[in-house]
Amino acid sequence: MIFYSLASAFLFASSHVESLKVILDPEDSSYDRAVDTYFKAVGIESEDDEFFSQFGGLLERSQKGLLASRKMKQLKSAIVGVMADSIKQLNTTTGSGFGRYCGYGCWCLAVHEHIIMDAVAPGGNPVDDIDRACRQHHVCTTCLSDKHKTQKSTCLPEDNIYKLIIDTEAKELDCSLNKNSCRRDICECDKRLAMDLKTHEHEWNVNYHTGRAGFDRAESCPHHPGGGNQGGSGGGKPRPPPTGDKCCGKAPDFHMKTKSEPFCCRGLPTANQEC
Repeated sequence: MIFYSLASAFLFASSHVESLKVILDPEDSSYDRAVDTYFKAVGIESEDDEFFSQFGGLLERSQKGLLASRKMKQLKSAIVGVMADSIKQLNTTTGSGFGRYCGYGCWCLAVHEHIIMDAVAPGGNPVDDIDRACRQHHVCTTCLSDKHKTQKSTCLPEDNIYKLIIDTEAKELDCSLNKNSCRRDICECDKRLAMDLKTHEHEWNVNYHTGRAGFDRAESCPHHPGGGNQGGSGGGKPRPPPTGDKCCGKAPDFHMKTKSEPFCCRGLPTANQEC
């Protein structure tokens, strides 16, 4: 298996990408340009996705927004890196590429909530297994601030980018290049989402897409207070990050405690302290 660094990404031909391992390193000065080149090599460009075409310009007007844009491109790299070729080749009406998951169901990739003040935050009951995967990703990234609370800086996905190895032939992802524990955990959360979406990618239903079918999150995804949402809360606002042992497990298999299960046993919430 041949490895290519970002510096080599510009040499990709789509006929070669299927037999390469690609290393995406955000510390490389050509990272952003190389990631876009990688997308083109696998046949999916950023401008073809609803998220980047609608919000990309807004994001990149500030440093925080630029980080969010890079974070989304990084997540996209993981998702399309393991996506079936048959999915990539579908036309836009049936949902090809990364955009099929932007605004899908009650939980999937609702990053625009950070840009548009009246956007509906993720929450409610997942509509299918794809949506359940997105809810678990929300739990995973939310619990990182709980796990890393003793560190000087917070562990937020939008503030950290990581190294990623994409095996485009075996459709596998590898986070082992990350020595920083926060970045490694964020990578593992994203990897879990990408692999779960791959498992259920053929279950995608256009009727659950906010942009392509007008799926109404406000009406279809009522938020239930009290912990039943695994990260959502009442009033349409996302639950704030946990503050002190609110989660059980480790990345990417975090679980949030609830009022009825406030303790942890072997990585899972439980009703009592006996394990």
